[in-house]
Amino acid sequence: VFDVQTNHILTASRSGSVTIWNATNWERLNEINLCELYRTAQSNQERIYQSKVEVTLRAPTQSLKSGKNPNRKEKVYPNSKSSTNEINANL
Repeated sequence: VFDVQTNHILTASRSGSVTIWNATNWERLNEINLCELYRTAQSNQERIYQSKVEVTLRAPTQSLKSGKNPNRKEKVYPNSKSSTNEINANL
């Protein structure tokens, strides 16, 4: 990349090395290793972990005042004597 304002050329390699050259006399002005900068920046940063939970609520299809939903199985525990419904084996 050539910077017209500063008359510098920036060259980069796949290893993460970036070299800044003076375009007038091909003098090497600076060399930066981006991989090393990234590693240093990551090790110096404070690690913050965030957990996010998203819950979507739906309106019931049948109002509670109109009675029980026939498709909904009632949970019954084996030691419960108050209910005569079938025990759902998939609990």
